[in-house]
Amino acid sequence: MTSDRKKPGVAFWATVAVIVELVGNPLSFIPACWVSSRVQPSGTCLSAMYRPIILAWRNSPPCAEDLVARWILFGIRGYRIEYRTYDRGGIRFPP
Repeated sequence: MTSDRKKPGVAFWATVAVIVELVGNPLSFIPACWVSSRVQPSGTCLSAMYRPIILAWRNSPPCAEDLVARWILFGIRGYRIEYRTYDRGGIRFPP
């Protein structure tokens, strides 16, 4: 008996690659920051690889930017987190 199912083609694998990149790249950013802080503290390689994510992070609202910065600094040895508050339209965001 032969199977009537076709093997996945190029379009299928291209779609899988794009989805993996869109999900995996942001998820790997923070651990990459942690590794880079120990291996290459200047961050030159990291900033080249994750440029779109860094630009999106830096252009995000201050409370979101601060949240990501705290999570990055959580895994970096020797850094202390300084707490800031933001007053946006009468709403005070806690540290």
